[in-house]
Amino acid sequence: MFLRNNPHKLIFLNCVRIRRCVMFVGRKEELRLLEESYASAKGSVIVVYGRRRIGKSTLIQEFVKNKEHTFYFEGIESGNTKAQILHFTSALRKMVNDPVLDSVVFSNWDQVFTYFTDRVVNSLPEKKLILVLDEIQWLAAGRKTLIAIIKYYWDNFWKEKNVKLVLCGSIASFMVENVIRSNALYGRIDLEILLKGLKPSESLSFFSERKSKDEILKYLLIMGSVPRYLEFVNQKKSFNKNINDLFFSQTGRMNNEIEKIFYSQFRGSSVYRNIVNLLQKSVLGLDKISKLLNMPSGGGLKRYLENLENAEIIVSFIPYN
Repeated sequence: MFLRNNPHKLIFLNCVRIRRCVMFVGRKEELRLLEESYASAKGSVIVVYGRRRIGKSTLIQEFVKNKEHTFYFEGIESGNTKAQILHFTSALRKMVNDPVLDSVVFSNWDQVFTYFTDRVVNSLPEKKLILVLDEIQWLAAGRKTLIAIIKYYWDNFWKEKNVKLVLCGSIASFMVENVIRSNALYGRIDLEILLKGLKPSESLSFFSERKSKDEILKYLLIMGSVPRYLEFVNQKKSFNKNINDLFFSQTGRMNNEIEKIFYSQFRGSSVYRNIVNLLQKSVLGLDKISKLLNMPSGGGLKRYLENLENAEIIVSFIPYN
């Protein structure tokens, strides 16, 4: 291919740009697992997924902080494959000082990864390289073709080069069905992290000392331990004022948040909405849900429920009796 045997020596730039200054809280176990995988002498495939706002990107940014040779790419919502490749290439230009990128226009992911392999991975022999593909479901334009291409490059070029491949996504159904359980990556994933809310003890760090434990508990009961939501709390306002401003004002940051999250996760099927509407009214078992929805209680319905639970929209439990 035209990219091979280019004598131009690459200069790698510091490419991880944190989008906003954040206070990093907790996640000690997740960071320990990530660091353990990074310390391995072989390549690793790492999958991080969970609902939006839960802190996946912040966790990964904390992990890669101060690590050399990190290449961080993020998909753009609703973009088609052409738009994703253009965005990827634009980000790559900021990371790699290579005149080739000023004139080339990649038409498919094969060309992108061939370039990345020849001109980046192979330029760093014996070096650890972190490749982060954040919001992988957007990069893939909602299809599994990209995952199959990644599998090919992993098997043939990256795994023996000590590449740490991090695949991160916020749509649980895509991540489970097309990444974690995909035939393409079967047996290749070394670390899987389903990121959920912070522990209550970790959430305390978001509140000033003036907030009583009872008041903090009320915030957690309403907002959960979702880091992004806890950042919205104005420490100078009372509990009632914060809740009114966030949830009940026309410009409140939590106004219609559930609708936004639900739509981004499950826009393709009305079954999810029907399940949630049922469970809003009563606690139900699988057989009862199946009967009310007129759906078989087999794998299909179980997958819907599993996706809702992974997105932390519903929770399952086994009754004591």
